[in-house]
Amino acid sequence: MPFKERVNNLFRNDDIKIFFGIWVSVLVYYASLIRVQFTFGDGPELLTAMYTLGGPHPSGYPLFTMLGFIPAQIGIPSPWWLASFCTAAIPGALAAGFLYLILRETRVIRPVAVLGALSYALNTHIVYQATRVEVYALHCFLGAVALWSIAVFLRLGEKKYAYIATLFTCLALANHLTSAFLIVPITIGMLMGNPKEIVKPKTIITLLAIALLCSTIYLYLPIQAMTNTGDKISWNDPQVLERFWFHVSGKEYSMFRRFDKIPQTLNKFHTSLNNTFFPGILVVCALGLFEIFLKRWKLLIVIFLFSVSTMGYVATYPINDISTYYSLIFFVAIFLFANGVSWLVSVRFAGDEQNKKVFSLRVVAVVISLAWIIGLAYTSRKNGYKEAVAQEMSEAIMRDIEDPAIIFTTVDGHTFPMWYQAYVANPDRKMIPIDAVMFKLKNKQWYRNFFFDNFHDVKWPTNELAQKGNWKEWMIENNPDINFYALMDSPWKSSKSWAENRGWHVKLHRGQPEKAADATKYAKHIYVAREKVFGSSKYFYDTETIHKKGAGKIACVAEWTKHPGISADWSIKGPNDELFIFKDHKIPKGSNQSWEYLEKDQQSVGTWTCNVSRKGEKTLQKTFVIE
Repeated sequence: MPFKERVNNLFRNDDIKIFFGIWVSVLVYYASLIRVQFTFGDGPELLTAMYTLGGPHPSGYPLFTMLGFIPAQIGIPSPWWLASFCTAAIPGALAAGFLYLILRETRVIRPVAVLGALSYALNTHIVYQATRVEVYALHCFLGAVALWSIAVFLRLGEKKYAYIATLFTCLALANHLTSAFLIVPITIGMLMGNPKEIVKPKTIITLLAIALLCSTIYLYLPIQAMTNTGDKISWNDPQVLERFWFHVSGKEYSMFRRFDKIPQTLNKFHTSLNNTFFPGILVVCALGLFEIFLKRWKLLIVIFLFSVSTMGYVATYPINDISTYYSLIFFVAIFLFANGVSWLVSVRFAGDEQNKKVFSLRVVAVVISLAWIIGLAYTSRKNGYKEAVAQEMSEAIMRDIEDPAIIFTTVDGHTFPMWYQAYVANPDRKMIPIDAVMFKLKNKQWYRNFFFDNFHDVKWPTNELAQKGNWKEWMIENNPDINFYALMDSPWKSSKSWAENRGWHVKLHRGQPEKAADATKYAKHIYVAREKVFGSSKYFYDTETIHKKGAGKIACVAEWTKHPGISADWSIKGPNDELFIFKDHKIPKGSNQSWEYLEKDQQSVGTWTCNVSRKGEKTLQKTFVIE
């Protein structure tokens, strides 16, 4: 059959038309939620790796990194938006389309299949992953194509679908480690679908060739590491086989594996599933599982093996952000859910077309379905604003620091935005961000070597001092020509330096003045900022010391370290003897941030001072200007 005729026949297929309708509509929705600025999380690190062709954290994600290189370079309207659109929104929307096709493979009626695809695509968890630079939307797309291909192969037995399933399984493995759990189910599915064809030497050779070709994608990791001249991060520096395997296997995170926490982790997944969709969804999934067993038991075996192995792996990791691994499991859950709903519909809606009761039931079902989809979409829109301050924070820091500079950071939320600023946004600046936790860890010799090998103008501590001593204090003392800053989770404590609050960060000064560090027993520091409110969440931004009069209320924000529950007094003093006093501000136990406001109608041009004090302790002060 000529190619043009095949294409024409393809688009005469109603399911293909619906597939494209789902993909386009979901893609438009995702695109509307992508921020132009980057967010907290792994996104800034992954975006940095894309832009510089570096190596991100384990397991390396080489396919994802390379796919994002060109969009990050084009950067219209920003590297973050275009990279998110191309590597997350497009594949995320396609995953929803392929869920529809898999549901049709199990003879789920079209309205329910559409409902299932949209329920998957519009829930908060999936929208979150599909609207930022993250690997999970691509992970779901590749896994969805592999599962769809094996479903078609089980029905038709045509080896081209076995080739497609192999290709996308191996591509998925080049994107995310847990895709390895597709290998056994897909292989068993091939043997159940057409064993005589699969065991032919020519077929086996073709399948192995596809797998071998896909595996070459991982050569990206050692190659990019070999070309590193200090202008990018190459996590674990995987130039030799031992380091390469340590990196791609995710062995670095094996310390988090806890088999004794499996019941709690499974309960966390169950709670997340109920909260994401609705309580009791597993009951409908059980109906779907029985329905698939009756219609396509071979496909059920494939789905079951994949789900159990993936869930077993996830259950051994009781880490806070393990829910990011739920994406493809949610895909399977909605597959079962839609099959269960299809069975219920076929039972409850059977009858004469003219039957008023059946008609009424259908009207109720349509109304409930529309309300369900609208509710999911409304709830998930908050993802467009979540974690909205990462770029604003890092840009404010870059405007303040003076080169040459070293800034100490801790944890991903601080470190990754500063990596982006150093290696992407401001590569010509003489600014070096150092993750203080990574620098001192025994298994992070590669990280210390990165600095030792590429920044020869800086005096670096020995490995022994870095792992055991106060190496930060040593660096400040032995590098007098470098300006030091810190973006820390706790107050700066040193006998040879003190911290001056500069908003999001502190500037570290050598020596000890009479009133040294800008910190008390429980306070880290204070700063003055504008406020943004997104739903029930507040974000503080624009920590500059100069603010426009009447542009909005100004917050005097205090950040706290661990405390038993305390109180403090705020006062904001203006240039014309204005004085606004806020007495006995209660700060609940564990609260790490509190604030008071200078309202718009209270503002006058001039220099102001924000003061936060506790009885018997030093008063923290921050000066700012209104113009």
